Amino acid sequence: MYLHIFTDNQLIKTIVKHCEEVSAGNRYVVFAKSPKFSAVDKLEIFSSYKVFRQSGFDINDYKRVFIHYLGGNAVDLVLDNPGYREYYWFFWGADGYALISDLKNVYLPRTRALSNVRKPLKQIIKSRILKILRPVKPRKLKALRKINTCCTFVTGDYELIRASTGGSMKMLSFAYLSTTELFTGDLETVEAPDFSKELRVLIGNSLNPTNNHIESIDFVSSLSPERGIHAVMPISYGGHEGYKNTVKTYANQRLRSVTFIEDFMPYGEYLEKLKNIDIAVFFHIRQQAANNTMSLLWLGKIVVMREESTLFSIFRSWGLSVLGHTEVKNLEDIIKFNDRNPNRLAVNRQVLLRYFSPEAIKANYEAIYAP
Repeated sequence: MYLHIFTDNQLIKTIVKHCEEVSAGNRYVVFAKSPKFSAVDKLEIFSSYKVFRQSGFDINDYKRVFIHYLGGNAVDLVLDNPGYREYYWFFWGADGYALISDLKNVYLPRTRALSNVRKPLKQIIKSRILKILRPVKPRKLKALRKINTCCTFVTGDYELIRASTGGSMKMLSFAYLSTTELFTGDLETVEAPDFSKELRVLIGNSLNPTNNHIESIDFVSSLSPERGIHAVMPISYGGHEGYKNTVKTYANQRLRSVTFIEDFMPYGEYLEKLKNIDIAVFFHIRQQAANNTMSLLWLGKIVVMREESTLFSIFRSWGLSVLGHTEVKNLEDIIKFNDRNPNRLAVNRQVLLRYFSPEAIKANYEAIYAP
């Protein structure tokens, strides 16, 4: 029997489907008090690890424990069972980057300065109390040193987390979703950018300050002061209201034309919006917005990324047509890149199919069960 532990999220249904295709001996546990997305028959919901343990849980009943998010309950489970060694952790971002902060600063200076502006006092006090009563970082570090396998396709993330923890975990290349799941809907009708018209530029993927909004806005506003650019900014989740207002005010001051996406969209609907984008600017330094970035590359869109990003490094090493931020001084640099890469849509799809085809993803899932 294999145990999977999750926090509530939209990918659970797809993950369960893939796991069931390669192994029948799975148990799926979601730690959530009020689950929104976990509407799958095979899931068991527990409000906490403590409640789960009281239900009769014995870790020795399981060949492996798959940790799909290293939150507090997963940390509790690992530390409560110190002798167990078959932990597989699926590192996809936020659950690991708090531990990397000493090695890699994920905020650019101006965004860092503004991210705490008008932060609700109640939120600040709560955060400080929790750090005192339940110090997350030391406990998570201790738990990570007991995990033997890190599952990710971003080699740079694995190297950072290993250096940060001093652990001995090995890496297993893994991705959850195949191209048929990443790129849904009618994505065949793709228009190349028309540089004689107003360009639509996507800035970031959420309100999280790790988007480095202020520097992103400055970058876009400097691309072409004399030509029309319409910016699209998703700010529906990830930050607080004070920060949202700061970002909106700054964007309206610096950009000629901007639309804010403030409501959460279903993935398919969001993909349709991406079809109308000409250029995407992702100034994340940490691994973030991977699915959005790959969807844009699948569509042949022009993507500008921070070169410090581990995601940029892996995409560039694969041969995907991503532009580094230092390679772009103005819009003319983007036009030259467009002219040099007329076949990037076909090339990008070929690369992405190599790593994320249904067959490749099935092999990923089979590997986590391999002897």
